[in-house]
Formats: sequence, C-alpha cells, structure tokens
Amino acid sequence: PSQLGPLYKVDDSGGQPVEFSKMLPGETNHRFPRVLPDGDTILFTSWSAPFDPNRAKIAAVSLSTGKRTDIGTGSVDVLYSPAGYLLYVQGGRLLAEPFDLNKLKITGEAQAILDHVVTQNNTGAAQFAVSSQGSLAWIPGGSVGNDVQLDRVTRQGAATPIFKTNSARRVPRLSPDDRKILVQAVSGEASGVWLMSADGKEQ
Repeated sequence: PSQLGPLYKVDDSGGQPVEFSKMLPGETNHRFPRVLPDGDTILFTSWSAPFDPNRAKIAAVSLSTGKRTDIGTGSVDVLYSPAGYLLYVQGGRLLAEPFDLNKLKITGEAQAILDHVVTQNNTGAAQFAVSSQGSLAWIPGGSVGNDVQLDRVTRQGAATPIFKTNSARRVPRLSPDDRKILVQAVSGEASGVWLMSADGKEQ
C-alpha cells in the first residue's frame, strides 16, 4: 500500500492487505484510522489537494459492510473521546466537538479546550492522546515541519546526523542489541522504511 490511497486491512491470521475504504472523486488519500468502541467502525480522515490539515474531511467506515459515513470537516488527526466528543487540533488549538457515537453524527459546535498543541505541518499529525477512560495527554508546543533529522548524540552533547540524504525521519526503533535502527523516511529521494546501522555507516 502507498501513502496515497485508501485504507487497507489484514486478516488476523495473516495474508495480503485488502482495500476497505473507497476513495471519492477528488480525494488523494485516507489516513489516521481509529477503531471506535464497537470494534467494527473505523474513524478516519480524507485529504484532497491542495493539502490543508485544517480542512480534511472526517468520515467512518464499517469493516464488515464497507459502508461509509461522512461526518464533517475538521482536521487530519481525529480521536474519539468516551465522554462523547471528537477531538482534533486546528491552528494549534485542541477542539472538542459533541458527537453521537451511535448515529455517527456531530451534535454541536466545537469548543477549544487547549492551546499550543504540537502538530506536524506536512502531515497534520497532532501530539495528543485520550485513554478509554477519557484521560487526556498532550505535548505542548507549536508546529513543526519537514526539518526532522535523526541524530546520534554523544554523552557530551555533540550531535551528528545519521542520514546523509535530506528527508524527514519518523518513529525510529532501536533493535534489542542497540546495533540497528528501523526508521521511516517520509520525503525526498529516501522515502520508505530503512533498516540501518545505529552508527550510520550502513545505509
């Protein structure tokens, strides 16, 4: 599957990914899937060109039937709170929008509940989370862009870039023996998933 396109699912016994969300005319991709409490409905967002993280469409799709329900327009990264709200960030502000889970319908106006939540400009990803009990966690700060570089830092604080190419890096994972790093590159000629030496010598 590509970064651009619909959502896919894989059977719990394994097998090939199967497309389960259908792209509508003008949509470029579907992202940030979240399983709602019924275990069958997937909350997600759809993008259209030109990309604007504050104008993405919010929708839901059933895993069992494939039925899609368009919910509204809000942001790229949307979570459901068990208190009965959709949570998302616009312009650095975390908003809560009343939501009927059974009808998959917005029932009121969005209200700002927090300012200055870290967001990623090039994807719209927002750094907040909500637990199944409704507890909220977030990272305070501003917007960040494509200038994400994976560095190796000595105990003295000296930083050396691990990658030689100019590409944003995300979600690095260190191997149990501390010798390899699995990392996702999301822009530039090095886009993809990389497995490399932790000292940066093997790329």
